[in-house]
Amino acid sequence: MRAKELINERASSVVYHYTSFIPARNILSTGKFELTSAMGSLEQQYAPKGYPYFLSTTRTRHGGYHTNSLGKHGVLFVLNGDWYNRHYKAASVDYYQDRNPMRTAASGRSSEAEDRIFSKEPTMSIGGVKEIHVLVSEGTTPVSDSVKARARQILILAKKQNIPAYFYTDATAWLNFDKRNLGDVSLLTGKEDISKVNLANKSTYKGYLYPWIEVMFSKNKNQLGTKAREIWYALTFTNAYGLDDTTRGLANAMSNARKPNSGIDRDHVVKIIDFMNKNKLTTVYQLVQFLAKKWQKIYNAERDTKKNNS
Repeated sequence: MRAKELINERASSVVYHYTSFIPARNILSTGKFELTSAMGSLEQQYAPKGYPYFLSTTRTRHGGYHTNSLGKHGVLFVLNGDWYNRHYKAASVDYYQDRNPMRTAASGRSSEAEDRIFSKEPTMSIGGVKEIHVLVSEGTTPVSDSVKARARQILILAKKQNIPAYFYTDATAWLNFDKRNLGDVSLLTGKEDISKVNLANKSTYKGYLYPWIEVMFSKNKNQLGTKAREIWYALTFTNAYGLDDTTRGLANAMSNARKPNSGIDRDHVVKIIDFMNKNKLTTVYQLVQFLAKKWQKIYNAERDTKKNNS
């Protein structure tokens, strides 16, 4: 039995996915959900073999994750669970031990009833999306022009995707899908401040997982940067039983970058998982052992060449 049990091997007929405005806009503009990676984290215990990515959904729109968002801005996607069951693998999980409403009520927490939809690829089609519900609530602070602009863009993109979309300014109405109390879309005026986006696009930062990309694809130590050489040294001069710290370091780094909003390192995680799949490696431990053998072989060949030439 797994530590945190898989409850059912399919998603409910209707499930919900909550996200913020920028990811929601990206989802609708591309027609795909960007998925979370399970590799290198505790999440891997739930993933079926060969399915390293997943979309987290819930069977209830009144769970703690959504309730805690009251008074803020957000987007709820309503998904046809049957459609996703036909096209992907799915299962309900009890990650936070909160599927039992009686147990969670006693502890002061809300039940989440999480269903996960698994994929072999880092993205998943939005073909099973039934509706979208968008909330813009002022709360204690005025709504910025950027928030209004993003909400307007989401509604426009949903229409282009032929997905019914509903706009709310009242958080309770949004949570209850109360279409009698919809917001006035004419309030969504203003332009998005893209200065920070442009600044991020100009960044030269390669990410903390980039040294591992170098170690994976380089064939000569001289091709490695400073951080990659530190990894190379550990792989080359440590025996197979002494690489636990190196394995934990990579696993933690991949876990930290497992979500779609992790920037450049999200791309590196996808590359690492693709490399693992091509080499039939199913765990981070196997990957580290594979790379250690690679670099030890290169080192021994170079050493033998030097001996023969001396």
